[in-house]
Amino acid sequence: MEDPNTPFMWYTYLAGVAGLMVATWWMFRRRGELAQFMTVTVGAWLLTPVALTPELPTMAPAFFILVLDGLFTDQSVMRVVWPMAFVWVAALMLSLIARLIWQKYRAGQKNTATATTSREEPSLEP
Repeated sequence: MEDPNTPFMWYTYLAGVAGLMVATWWMFRRRGELAQFMTVTVGAWLLTPVALTPELPTMAPAFFILVLDGLFTDQSVMRVVWPMAFVWVAALMLSLIARLIWQKYRAGQKNTATATTSREEPSLEP
């Protein structure tokens, strides 16, 4: 039987991770690429879900399973490392693509803005 408070626990956890991502971005905001890398890393590591055990399909954050299984059990942590690595690399690639698209869009906007401001308006004075 599933606990009825499980969705509320996940919502609280997601709010906490969002806060940590904002704090990470705030710490590194002066260095754009590093801020993006660290924020995506925090999000990917803390938001990757994995089953508690191979027999128990209840999901939990992979980072905590990795730490707790590594410290207190002799189970292989590779069942957690591979999903975390896959999500991390995929998130980094998606964020890089989004950043490149955004930079290209912004460069196009700047070119359009400079082209319209550099045109001289014809004067109506004789």
